[in-house]
Amino acid sequence: MNEELALDFVQAIRDEYEDKSVVGEEIRGDTVTNRHQDTFEVHANLIPVADDWVTGGSLPELSQISLSSVVSGLHQVERWFLLDCLDQAENVPTVSISGITHNNLIEPLKKVYNPTHLYIPKSKQFHDIDSRHAINSITQTFQGLEEVGLNTNGQDDVEACYAFRGEYIHLNQCTRLPLNQTEWLPNRMITGTNKKIPEHPLYCAYGMSEQVDSEYVLAVASILSKNPGIRDNGAVKIIVED
Repeated sequence: MNEELALDFVQAIRDEYEDKSVVGEEIRGDTVTNRHQDTFEVHANLIPVADDWVTGGSLPELSQISLSSVVSGLHQVERWFLLDCLDQAENVPTVSISGITHNNLIEPLKKVYNPTHLYIPKSKQFHDIDSRHAINSITQTFQGLEEVGLNTNGQDDVEACYAFRGEYIHLNQCTRLPLNQTEWLPNRMITGTNKKIPEHPLYCAYGMSEQVDSEYVLAVASILSKNPGIRDNGAVKIIVED
């Protein structure tokens, strides 16, 4: 393995990850090194690395590696993890509305102090013409409110959207892997190179795995706190009834 090239690839995917990041941009968060197994949850993926990527003279164009889709998938996982946390929080109200209209969305959004993000699932009822008109209208009404699309993996029956103020949510990320959450790692680690990968909110490690049909794999993970801080008037869950 060309170690310099392998480290360049790690930097490339981390640069892509930092662009439009969830933690640090959409919500607040600190990078920590405490990896207590009961307080952090690993969300991981294995990226196939072709032999000639890291033995040749340079990396191929990033579009050939589909880095943007890999990173987009990680960000979507982080968003759904955040929404699971909001679902469990006692101070996040749930409001039901009879349909997606401008007027119906006004009252739920008023429960959030200056909302900054509106997470909208990519399911049918949120994307017909009338719903899109209402959502576009509401994001223009609330200054600074940004719509973020949620990938639903083809499910058309997702019936809830979420609004929140990013500054009112604090979710830490860990740069170190919890010792009891390593089962997803490659079964053969490339230790020498991995020791030279700097710590970062996007955990990375090279190895070889029977799960992936490739010479090498790069294991990547976002390690998120199970206990985010959510202030009052920080978020609302909006359920659209049939």
